[in-house]
Amino acid sequence: HDLMEMRTSGKMADTTGSTDELYLFMATQVTKPIIAAVNGICLAQGAGVALGADIRVASETVQFGWPQAKRGISSISGPVILGQRIPIGKALEILLTGDFINATEALELGLINHVVPPSELMSKTMEIAMKILDNAPLAVRGMKAATLRGMDKPLTERLEIATQIYDGLQDTADAKEGLTAFLEKRDSVFRGNGGVVGCIVLGRGHSRSSVRSQPNANRCLSRAQTRLAPLRSLPAGRGVANR
Repeated sequence: HDLMEMRTSGKMADTTGSTDELYLFMATQVTKPIIAAVNGICLAQGAGVALGADIRVASETVQFGWPQAKRGISSISGPVILGQRIPIGKALEILLTGDFINATEALELGLINHVVPPSELMSKTMEIAMKILDNAPLAVRGMKAATLRGMDKPLTERLEIATQIYDGLQDTADAKEGLTAFLEKRDSVFRGNGGVVGCIVLGRGHSRSSVRSQPNANRCLSRAQTRLAPLRSLPAGRGVANR
């Protein structure tokens, strides 16, 4: 929330169609892997966007927080997203006290995947992105879909979702290429068959680029006005596309 704008207008900004839309879009519509590179202070809406990523890399200086209770307002991303990422007791402590948590605490809680010096933040993030880009695009999309669609569902439904995706990939050109390359002891050359192309990196300090195959992402990010934007979109084939 923009506290200065709220102070001037005397009311909270309308959140409809803004960050709420972005949270939902990231969780349900983005088939590419999303990697967040987080540095410095990451609060409230910014922290919510970071938690919407699939993988989070943070610098040693990072601090996460939802300090709204200290300002007499409530939060959307804290109760909705944080409470599903870490034990509820710890989530409530963070939300009700408004205290910040540092990189070490965030790593221990599983909020982030890696902690690195600030100078290594983007290189570590890009290292992970490139590893993903070496894999079969359809398989990457399937892994993400099976994992996220199965969350909070009974075991039987999770098995059905994963099996359906597994069966759908068995006869693809990439599946055949992976097996052939293994037998021939060479690197695979995946084509993707029109599936997910690349991955998305969220971070500071980079020129904004379009998100290929995700036409609504830039619109959502613009309306959300989050400081974690801009985006960098990495196409398959170990390249970087800046636009």
